[in-house]
Amino acid sequence: GRRMTWQYALGHATVRFKPGPSGRTYDLLVSLCQALVLLQFNADQHWKISQLMSATGLEDRDEMERVLQSLSIGKDGTRVLFKQDFDADKKKKTRMNVHDDDTFTVQSSFKSNQRRIRITNIMVKETKEERDKTVEAVSRDRLYLIDAVLVRIMKARKTIL
Repeated sequence: GRRMTWQYALGHATVRFKPGPSGRTYDLLVSLCQALVLLQFNADQHWKISQLMSATGLEDRDEMERVLQSLSIGKDGTRVLFKQDFDADKKKKTRMNVHDDDTFTVQSSFKSNQRRIRITNIMVKETKEERDKTVEAVSRDRLYLIDAVLVRIMKARKTIL
């Protein structure tokens, strides 16, 4: 038995986006999860994270949080969704994390100079333990590669270095 896992982060889609009734049409180059979230806004105007998770079938809350962050609080020119904090105050700055009661709507005032906009995913920060493990694996692979190169050179010269 082989087990297949879907790597949804590797898929991309182009979504036609028209923010307002008289607005310009944009082509958004997004990941599969971002496209699923954006398509939910055709059915309803306001969504919370739990509703989006059940509507799209994404059970991983961290992944859904990263998708919503990339669509709503990413860099300028890519904020196609508006995040309304549940405890919003005019003086407060928008929080960077997503709370259960935060509401997301389409940014009707969205404007961009570009017609095609690539919205990138927010990546997970690598922990120190994972970084050390990666460095160790790379060092081990390089060691084997160096050994193989030395053996090839010795065979070509027919002498021991």
